[in-house]
Amino acid sequence: MSIEIVKVPDIGDYDNVDVIEVN
Repeated sequence: MSIEIVKVPDIGDYDNVDVIEVN
C-alpha cells in the first residue's frame, strides 16, 4: 500500500493537492 501525492493545477493562484491512496 503506497500513498501518492498528486498536485493538480487549479484556476487560481493556488494549486489543489490531491492525496491518492493506492493499494
